[in-house]
Amino acid sequence: MIDLFVGLDRLAPGSAEALRWALGVAGTPATGVVLDAGCGTGADLATLLAAVPRGRVVAIDRVERFVARAGARYPRVETHVADMAEPPGGPFDLIWSGGAIASLGVGAALEAWRGHLAPGGRIAFSDLCWRTDTPPDAAQAFWPEERVERLTAPALEARVREAGYEILGSRWLGTPGWASYYGPLEVELDLSEVEAEAVARLRNEIALWRTHGVNSDIGLWSARRPAHDVTLALPRATSMQHMSSLECIMTAATVSLLRTGLPGLTGPCCAGYAVLALARGRP
Repeated sequence: MIDLFVGLDRLAPGSAEALRWALGVAGTPATGVVLDAGCGTGADLATLLAAVPRGRVVAIDRVERFVARAGARYPRVETHVADMAEPPGGPFDLIWSGGAIASLGVGAALEAWRGHLAPGGRIAFSDLCWRTDTPPDAAQAFWPEERVERLTAPALEARVREAGYEILGSRWLGTPGWASYYGPLEVELDLSEVEAEAVARLRNEIALWRTHGVNSDIGLWSARRPAHDVTLALPRATSMQHMSSLECIMTAATVSLLRTGLPGLTGPCCAGYAVLALARGRP
């Protein structure tokens, strides 16, 4: 299955326009350090690089061949084969995950990323959601078989808030973002020598979208960690110069408490999408 996807530029529904919206809502600084969690072959890296011209972009995925291709396409990006729950290279001003958060689950991912965010850090992600409370039987039957949990947007937003984040904005991806993924994938399926069963599953998935796509979509969310959150990542060597005096004092105090061990402180939406998301997640 990896052979089928490694030649694609986009491994899940999405678009540069939608990502720019998410970055704008998150208020990503030009000097920021950004993580692409589940980067695939690098679909979003050009947009992320443009958003932080004086910053740094780190990209991780569990699939070595995806990471190698992403690094070859964008040499300026720091790439790693790594677990999304334990990303190297932080702390981050923004963690972005385009279509890969399903590998951990929204609640688990947001909890894991808390300690990797810089003070005031933001997260942005996309995930597959129902747009109706009564989805058709065919769609309901397809996704559980592919090990993809599908929520309504209100249910997903409840999980974001339960994880302690404040939602800054949300929107739907829309048809063009799906076509940008399924179009090239269909071409690849026509040429692929992947086993017939896998090809059939993917064709069924595309047919399902064309028939019942109005009942679901990719949602995008931007959110921030509350200012009072004491789960702080250790500061970057250069981060203090970008902080206010009060933030420096608070960070230094919290790091001191962490080092003394004070109790209570802690340091793609389809068959193919599902396979890739699970491959990028924890074993």
